[in-house]
Amino acid sequence: MLARRLLAALPLVLVLMPGGHASAAGPDGATVPDAFDRLDRSQRAADGARSRAQADGWAEGVVRRSASLRDVESTSANPQHQLTSVDVAVDLEAQVLTTTASFAQAPTDAEAVLGVVLGTWDGRSCVSAFTALTTTVSSQVQGQFTDGTGVPLSRTVGGASVTLTSAAHPLLRDSAFECAYAVVLPTDQNGAVLSRAFAEALDETHRPALEVDPDQLMVGARAGRWASLRVTLRNTGKGDAGPVRLTAAGSGVQVRPGVVELPALAGRSSEYVELKIRLTAPKKAKGKGKKGKRTKSAKAPRPRPVTLTATSAGASPATARPQVAITPKPTVPKKLEGSYWWGWESTTTMSSAGWITHGVWFVDAKWAYTGWAEGRRPRCSAKVKECQRYTYNKRKGVVKIGKKRAKVTSEGFAFVHPGAGEKLDFHPLTLPAKGTKLQTDLIHQNWSGTCMLMCNSWTENLSFGSDGRFALSRVTIGSWPGLGSVWSILPPDQRGTYRVVRKGIVELTYDDGTRKRHVIGIEHDPSGKPNPVAAGLLLDDVNYYH
Repeated sequence: MLARRLLAALPLVLVLMPGGHASAAGPDGATVPDAFDRLDRSQRAADGARSRAQADGWAEGVVRRSASLRDVESTSANPQHQLTSVDVAVDLEAQVLTTTASFAQAPTDAEAVLGVVLGTWDGRSCVSAFTALTTTVSSQVQGQFTDGTGVPLSRTVGGASVTLTSAAHPLLRDSAFECAYAVVLPTDQNGAVLSRAFAEALDETHRPALEVDPDQLMVGARAGRWASLRVTLRNTGKGDAGPVRLTAAGSGVQVRPGVVELPALAGRSSEYVELKIRLTAPKKAKGKGKKGKRTKSAKAPRPRPVTLTATSAGASPATARPQVAITPKPTVPKKLEGSYWWGWESTTTMSSAGWITHGVWFVDAKWAYTGWAEGRRPRCSAKVKECQRYTYNKRKGVVKIGKKRAKVTSEGFAFVHPGAGEKLDFHPLTLPAKGTKLQTDLIHQNWSGTCMLMCNSWTENLSFGSDGRFALSRVTIGSWPGLGSVWSILPPDQRGTYRVVRKGIVELTYDDGTRKRHVIGIEHDPSGKPNPVAAGLLLDDVNYYH
């Protein structure tokens, strides 16, 4: 077995501990500081030991580093000098090192010096970064980083085992240790190593990191009925979580089930949970009011929050607060003039894009604009291709756009859009008033092309702040399978200020001075109200959503 090991790295000399830390000599004149001078600065890896290029740290979720050193060899015939195993553990949360070395026989009268070393990989060698030393019979102890920083140690003995425990020190958390090894040195300064445990990789234990992500920020249903809410439970950390408990509750809200138990949630994985939520409308008042008039029904309650909380041992709790609303009964609009609507085509992987959107803007009492009026309010006439004459019967709630008829309610209408060639469902948008401030953080994801030949996919992130600032970013990934090539584009974020300069028109002024205007429409949430946070918005033909 020894013949298969790699050649040992050349020993390097460690700097002595700073003055004032010297310990009294033990039997045979052994001192701990003297042993620092004689320790190998590096140690070759054990057979089959794993090495990695770089360790994770506390910021990446590591809570513990540990190793069991079992590949040992001894040149001494004295069992009190012969290592059988060494266990090493660094608790990053407590910032404490604990190491236990076991000998073939309890060291009671044959003095030696034990050194346990934490380090980093350099090829197949573990290079020292921190060393914990103790004399095996007497009680000398000392801990030291290679830069000379000392760390107090305590020592306990149980049978044939010696345990060293450090005081808490931030460098034990901040140092990216990757490996560990151990040696036993004689008291004779010129003597050879008596026993050694070859270097092994430190295993990292990561903390789980839970996230709760409802697929909608607001759900709704008719009074007394249940709304469905899909919740994604994510563990974004590398450490496994389990069991995981999700609770859902809210004042005046019923949730089924109120508690969901998952036996485990592996690191970097997710699970989906379906919840039913109901918000009951107030009961109608009975009897008659003053002068024999029947009292009106109570108004529907406002949307209420539902608190979703995920917990698991070793992970910080994660929460989200979607809302549940009563969806009002649809009404017939009194007029369509000035209203703005949008819809989208049903697409598949064979389509030319993921989102193919269409708009209808009833610009006045007789014209409907069926294109996208980018950055301006459209003007219609018989000469404009995108303009269609329309008539509206408000008593019946029926609109005729060109030659197509549709039944219109406050929730929308369906008709064959001239730009799509198929019947689409159209949904209302609200044009925000001049001076409106927004507070949103939305995304848009899309793709285009034929992916058997060439296609792109991209994600845009759009945020508006109530301080009048905006940020827009985009990441694009593309492929050309026929040529075996892929590419990505990650341009710098675009930032600047925004103003709603007139109803439905927002002007973006980029920090480089560029100005662009867009038509902005706010989508409606399940309660029927314009809500850019929960429902999203459109800039021209691009829809942004939660």
